[in-house]
Amino acid sequence: QIDRKSAPMLHLPLALLAAAAAVVADSSVNVNVRVATFLGDPKSQLLPVSVDVLNTKRVIVAGNGQQTFGVPVHQLFPNTLHANATLLLVDGSSGRPMSVAKLPGSIAHAKCTADGSVVVAVGTFGVVGLSADLTRVVWNDSLSDTGATGPCPHPHDATMDMCRVAVGSDGTAAVFTGGPGGFHWLSIVFSASGKRLTNSTYGKNHFNALAIDSANKLWLRGGFFEDKLPGGLPVQVASVFASSYGTAGSPAGYTLYDYPGKVLAQNGADTRVSNVQVLDDGRLYFLGRSAGGDSIFRYLPHDLSKSAPNVATDPFNNPYNLGGPVISYLGVLDAATGNLTQGTFALTRDPHGKGNFLESREVALDSAGNIIIAHSAADTIQNQSSVTVNGHSIGTEGAGLLVLSPDLRTRRVWTLFSLATGSSSSHAVGVAYRGGLGAFVAQAGGAMVQVDAWPGTAAAPTQAPGGYLVLFDQLAAEPRRQQSVPPTYNPVAALYGNAYPEWAAFNWSRVFSVSDYHNSFDEAQQAALRAGGGVVFFPAGTFTFTQNINLASGIVIRGAGTNASANAHGQAGKLAPQTVFRCPDRAHLGIFNNDASARQMGIVNIDLDGCAVMLWPKLEPNPVSFKDYWYYATHVSGAGSTKLVLGCRSRNVNLDNPDPSAAPLEAAHVARQSTAAVWPWPFSTAIAVYGDSNVLVANNLVAEATSKATTSVATFKNVPYPYDNRYGIDVNQILYGGVLSKTGGGPCMASPSNSPYYFSRNLTIRDNFVFQNGRVGISYSGGGDGKTVGSGTVVSGNHVEIKAGTMCYSVDGKKPATGHDTNENRLINQQGFECNVTSNTGHANRQKTPDGYTTVDGEGLLHQCSSGTDAYRSLWHANDFRGGESGYIAFYKLGHVIDNVLTDNSVNANQMIGAVDGTGGVVHGNHCSGNSPPCTGL
Repeated sequence: QIDRKSAPMLHLPLALLAAAAAVVADSSVNVNVRVATFLGDPKSQLLPVSVDVLNTKRVIVAGNGQQTFGVPVHQLFPNTLHANATLLLVDGSSGRPMSVAKLPGSIAHAKCTADGSVVVAVGTFGVVGLSADLTRVVWNDSLSDTGATGPCPHPHDATMDMCRVAVGSDGTAAVFTGGPGGFHWLSIVFSASGKRLTNSTYGKNHFNALAIDSANKLWLRGGFFEDKLPGGLPVQVASVFASSYGTAGSPAGYTLYDYPGKVLAQNGADTRVSNVQVLDDGRLYFLGRSAGGDSIFRYLPHDLSKSAPNVATDPFNNPYNLGGPVISYLGVLDAATGNLTQGTFALTRDPHGKGNFLESREVALDSAGNIIIAHSAADTIQNQSSVTVNGHSIGTEGAGLLVLSPDLRTRRVWTLFSLATGSSSSHAVGVAYRGGLGAFVAQAGGAMVQVDAWPGTAAAPTQAPGGYLVLFDQLAAEPRRQQSVPPTYNPVAALYGNAYPEWAAFNWSRVFSVSDYHNSFDEAQQAALRAGGGVVFFPAGTFTFTQNINLASGIVIRGAGTNASANAHGQAGKLAPQTVFRCPDRAHLGIFNNDASARQMGIVNIDLDGCAVMLWPKLEPNPVSFKDYWYYATHVSGAGSTKLVLGCRSRNVNLDNPDPSAAPLEAAHVARQSTAAVWPWPFSTAIAVYGDSNVLVANNLVAEATSKATTSVATFKNVPYPYDNRYGIDVNQILYGGVLSKTGGGPCMASPSNSPYYFSRNLTIRDNFVFQNGRVGISYSGGGDGKTVGSGTVVSGNHVEIKAGTMCYSVDGKKPATGHDTNENRLINQQGFECNVTSNTGHANRQKTPDGYTTVDGEGLLHQCSSGTDAYRSLWHANDFRGGESGYIAFYKLGHVIDNVLTDNSVNANQMIGAVDGTGGVVHGNHCSGNSPPCTGL
């Protein structure tokens, strides 16, 4: 995860201060798109090289790969079913793939006319003209007679720098590719029927941009050449050549930039052409890249002595305070003459205000004439922390879109598509817009925004990016809180890709908003159940409950979308869901289920104010009271499977009755006698999730209490009520402990055969932040495959913070606490076999007692025998519990400690790592290395 910090205030040049506000986007906005999907799964992706849109609301994506999306496949040449070269046709109305066309070898680029009457593709197969439905070849030129060294020297190059096609409004097409011998380039112009009209070979320039101006019969090639500055240093110089391919009377053509190095003493930044395009409005759009701000783009492309009419209003379009990063330039020109009418730079700014990388790839015009730029950007775009896409908080770098007003003075939209949480890698490939429909493609992997993603698709790995497609209507930056459209993307995949495939099978797009059911959860849930299950959506706002919310199998409760981080490198993250559930103070009511066969249920993006999560097992015999469920059950009937708590904030959860023996199971908060203490029930728990398999509790913030109250306990009057004296996250441990002591053969005798519920598979607790003051931050049990170290419950990337300097007045609510009492103040408590506990952090601090001592315990990570299991094959790796008063890592009084691995863990120098207090049983086969301090007792 990336630690995303707000940029400091920038000190603008005085000339810019008055105008800066003119271009600043809304400081808190949401951008809505229709579809954002990966183009495949982690094993098979379509890697896009270009995109175009027809005015019939169809999209053509050209790319390479074996992914066919389960749609009809047309072999345009024999035996091409398994070829890489792919043209994907997408229905813009439904946002779903329609068909796939296959060409031999690899494809480098494809473009079309507005009506689709001419579609031209170039690749290792040569050049082909295709029908609009991509079912047949209209014309074909293999280029075999040209002597080309390709025809596409590097068809795998995603940036398409070696091979490109442009199509004019009348179907005239131009291509360029590697020419004969070394650094040469061959460019050919074709008629709409595929007849060669003209060609040229160039040896001076590197070409990577191409355009056709059908109205003026001009053919434009752009790139750069290498020369030397007056002092002898090398320099790259952008160049565009416009030539006539028409009859007499057509414009003769022109040259843009292409200045010799000897005249560039004050303009020595390397420059290149990123793209040239003649769009449907007939104007020429020039995209350039400059390695720094001292570039020729500050001047007219025909006359280096005259300044360009560039818009420069704020730090993001004025190239000052740079250190040489690549920045982007947009020029709008008269296509017939090459005269520049207006231009502007675009760049990002790092957190210190220094100019940073931005490279543009392609331009499109929307229905209002706004200019849409597909780009790749580094940290950070303007107002990044205040922009969301369909409710998703965005990251600081990657592929995105910048939408400028026609006069270039206002940024309508500026967004990325990487997520704020999780790692990603992405770079833009292209954008197109026609007929009210826009399409953007990128090569991307990891944590990217997903909206109405295509079935069967999932994130490509960050290290091996795949294809990514966004479909949108008119992009607009709306005030964020006005967004009320329920999210339909898979939030698990948005954060973790395909790591949890059980949630890919859930129908996230089957949404039932409580707004449509009189704000009644029960009514919305019943409608969802009649449809076969789905999401019950609560929009942004506060919803108050006076009874438990009884969650049914097959239902996920979801709030307004957010992917902000819960754990920001050991600090509470910015996760703050806009949907708030409020429950009665200290009543331990909340979201409840104890169905033995429950499956596919969860809670996503809810701020739980006083509401506990109780996704419990079914215990027998039927309990008489809330207390009985912990202490007196003797049998586990089952806990169900596939349960999720994701992206929630929990606070103020507690039960203020230390002995709720008269409290019904589903209504723990009952009237007590006037002499009874108002003090925490020892097993109050913020988030408790139990399952027979597939439990995921991730990216949740169990926050410090915001409620305040005073109480009297033991002999103490008007002391602070300790809301945070409770368990934080519990997965398959606390409730099972009471059963285990009766049915598992006694302490340390539980095994997968006599207590299978204590060894459930595929349990994960990750990326959470837990604030704690008294009990245990994270507790769990589980098991693996019975033979492999670390194959069981995964506890990873969490932070537990136990508040320092607090007083424990009483543990049981009856007598004052003493130094002999245990109020655990423990970060992590483990039971089970083969647990995988890695990269967790925390600060363990013990509490003072009224007699002047401190409470016992204060462990960082503990596996003990009491009502539990021995320790077999667990992996404890790279956990860091330094910085608190305590925090040791240990096995405690166990009968067997066998084949465990402890590596690279850290605790305070006065703490220990290993086995303590006379384990006394069988200890062998354990491995310790890299720990600080070194292991003892193993």
